[in-house]
Parts: sequence; structure tokens; C-alpha cells
Amino acid sequence: MTATQALLLAGGAVGLGLWACLVALTPRQVSLRSALAFLEAAPGPVEPAEAVGGFERIGHWGLQHLPSSLLQLPEADLCLLNLTRSQLIARQLVGATLGLIAPALAGAVSASLTGLASPAWPVIASMIAAILGWWLPLAHVKRQAAEQRRCWTMALACYTDLVALERASGSGSSQALETVAHLMPTPIFWRIARQLDLARWSGQPSWSGLHQLADQIDLVDLADLADIIRLADTEGAAVAKGLAAKSRSLREAQQAADQAAGNARNEQLSLPVSILGIVFLAILITPALLTMLGWS
Repeated sequence: MTATQALLLAGGAVGLGLWACLVALTPRQVSLRSALAFLEAAPGPVEPAEAVGGFERIGHWGLQHLPSSLLQLPEADLCLLNLTRSQLIARQLVGATLGLIAPALAGAVSASLTGLASPAWPVIASMIAAILGWWLPLAHVKRQAAEQRRCWTMALACYTDLVALERASGSGSSQALETVAHLMPTPIFWRIARQLDLARWSGQPSWSGLHQLADQIDLVDLADLADIIRLADTEGAAVAKGLAAKSRSLREAQQAADQAAGNARNEQLSLPVSILGIVFLAILITPALLTMLGWS
């Protein structure tokens, strides 16, 4: 392969990457069928009946042709982040493809410029990069879902307190849940309000809607809140004490998580400081040690 051919291949790969980024960032028009399917609140992320946009078509193709062993996706995490299976599979396919092509192109360019052909390392690097390109989007989704669940815990503590105040003012349990959910214009409160509205329109109790949402996003704290409201509605339990205890437990859990995160960061900072101390001592001791050994 000549240098000109290698440069052409590298330019084509760069152009392909820029096109993929442009397609991913371009706003897409959602079809009416997909919007209605999203409003029906089916369990888990809603797959569009017709893939809209080139990026989602890649994921739709992957769902149809990839083996089932590669399609074991975290459904609760996807639902929590409002992502579809097609979007995640598309990210994984693009990442694996770029990881497979980039080392091969780098090896071709290096061979054309230096004249030394080494067919072994580009193949190994391509395999490793393809595996990383497939795995990194999945790991990123799981990390985002964990962070989003921490945000949900903080929001639910505030939501529980407000529901207790609304309940103490004389409102019913369902009315208190809906009133508080519509107060805060945040994505978490909006999603709770939307689920409560869907439960009311379908003739279900409010706690049933919260249970469905908790099952979809795998959030135990929301299911506990739904259980408190269910006991108040069906068995006449004292809802004020239950809500106060739940809010207190949420805040304590969040405080413990913050302390654990702070301790972990302190431990991470202690390692570089220790390494710097060892290097500094080595710089001080080395001249004297060399003099004692007669090497200076």
C-alpha cells in the first residue's frame, strides 16, 4: 500500500466518523406512532415501530441480526435514562466498528511511512479496541443510571416531605401525590406526575402507578413510598408517621452515600501524595547512596 492510498483510507475513516457524529447530533423528527406509543407508558423503553434517522436504523438492524447473547441489556437503566434498546445497540455497533477500523488504518499508515510491515499488532489492537468500543457505551449507561438513581433518592426525600405536608393540610393521599408532583418543573417530578396521571386515566389507584414506575426503573425507594400510600388507602394506616420515617431514612442513606464517596476520593488522593513523597525521598537519598557505593 502506497502512502497516498493510506492517506486516502485515513481521510475516509475520519470523514465516516464525522458523518456518524453529525447524524447522531442532528435533531430528528419523532413519528406520530412513536409518540403515541411513548404516551401509553408500556413497561421498559419503547421501541419505535419505524426507526427514525440513520443512527437508530443501525441499532434497529443490530436488534434484528445480532445474537441474543449480545442483546442482554439493562432494561431498567435504559428506562430510567429514557433510552431505547436501538440507541444503545447503535452506540455499541459504532464504537466496535471504529475500534476495529482505527488500529488497522494506523498500522497501514505506519507501514506505508516506515516501510516496516507488522501484520500482528494491528489485528490484536483491532480486536481489543472493538471489544472496548462495544463495552464502553454499556458501562457508560450503567454509570449514568447509578448517578440518576442518586438524584432520584434526593428528589424522593423532598417529595415525601411535601406529600406529608399536603396530607396534613387535609388532602387525600392520591390528591397529595398529584398536587406535589405537579409543583416542581423538574424531570423527576414530571415523570412521577405523568405516571400518576396515567394511573388516574386508566382507573388505577395512585400507588399502583408508582409501583409500576418503580418496577420499570428498578427503584426500591419509590416502591416503598407506594407501599406507604397503599397501606394508608386500604388499611387506614397512619400515613404521616410512615412518610416522615421514609423521608428520614432517605436522607440518612444519602448522607451515608455522600460520606462514603468522600472517603473514597480521599483515599484516591492519598496515593499520588504517597508516590510524590517516595520520589522526593529517593531524590534526597540517591546522591548520598551513590557516594557511599563509590559510583559518583
